[in-house]
Amino acid sequence: MTAATQDVITTKLEPRFDATDANHDGYLDWSDYRKLADRNIQAYKLDKNDRRARALVNFCQMYWLELLRHSSVDGDRPPRTSSSPPTASPSSTAAAST
Repeated sequence: MTAATQDVITTKLEPRFDATDANHDGYLDWSDYRKLADRNIQAYKLDKNDRRARALVNFCQMYWLELLRHSSVDGDRPPRTSSSPPTASPSSTAAAST
């Protein structure tokens, strides 16, 4: 039954992963989430200095850092599937703060 459950989870999450993986390299990194924020800012025709645009970027930064904190990967790029604890490198943390 676990395999069937995993297939349902994969089926539900894979399209979201594919939509977020902007460069289609099979990994999520901060640049993918930054591009997600930028796409939404452009879609809603917001100025990058608009408080709503800044709030969206801040949300993506927090979400990214939480994914790193809870993911099961070595390094700072969660792949499509993973199994070991993350380590946020200074580059991912620095990139998240820009």
